Amino acid sequence: DSRRMGRPYPIGRFIVPVIIRMWIKKVEGLENLPKDRPFIAAANHASYLDGPMLPSVIVPYLNKKIHFLVEDTYFTGLMGKFLYWAGCIPIGFEKHKDRDKKNKAALGKAVAYIRKGEPIGIFPEGERSRDGKLRKGKIGVAILALKSKVPVVPIGIIGSYKIFPRSS
Repeated sequence: DSRRMGRPYPIGRFIVPVIIRMWIKKVEGLENLPKDRPFIAAANHASYLDGPMLPSVIVPYLNKKIHFLVEDTYFTGLMGKFLYWAGCIPIGFEKHKDRDKKNKAALGKAVAYIRKGEPIGIFPEGERSRDGKLRKGKIGVAILALKSKVPVVPIGIIGSYKIFPRSS
């Protein structure tokens, strides 16, 4: 909920993009992002930089927050606080007994944001690529698109694996 975020979100909105932009050489196709309606941004995932990089490009262009589905194990400590402040939605990846229930709630929360006119970000591969190559997508993006009835905008990130890969 953006009312709970307080000051960290605006600080992150202006500081993180400046840092991340050091690695971005070129951005194409921003005009394909709908400014007047919600959508699902679906991107490949090869680097630790992908998560902060996409919002640092999308948020200033749209002038609105994008809510990313993020692995629940990152929602601890200071990182967890930042992810909540940024409006991220925890989704379960680990094989635990409550994963299906948690993921159903996460998709419900994503649909609720979409109904409020806010975009959602998702990495359909589910996790970072181990070798920089595109991996098979999981069904979450399709479920979200069917439930919300909004367009999915495919996003290709090229070269991030070379900068900060999973193995680094």
